[in-house]
Amino acid sequence: NEHALVMAETTCSGRLRAAPRGISNGTALFGIEELSKLALERCATARCAITTMGSLAEAHGYYGGNSHLGKFEPWPGLGFGGEAEALLIGDARGELWIFHILPGPGGPGRGA
Repeated sequence: NEHALVMAETTCSGRLRAAPRGISNGTALFGIEELSKLALERCATARCAITTMGSLAEAHGYYGGNSHLGKFEPWPGLGFGGEAEALLIGDARGELWIFHILPGPGGPGRGA
């Protein structure tokens, strides 16, 4: 972003699942795309991005998988699905963080 906040993302396997709102039994509001965009829009530091994404996921739910394609299915070929995400987040101050998130039962996300 304009503050030199940068992110790199990778999908990880996970056993827990949550569906996005709008899909049957969906309770989670955010996928990783939305969380990343909001953090890049609102934050100038890696620490702010971690806090923002974690707080939003815990409050409103996080879903994984390829549900952003309009359906809720695990990623093909990953056995129990690519439901978790890991982001490497850095800023101009030299801070570098790893943000790992997975869906929680009932929708709330769990970040670390």
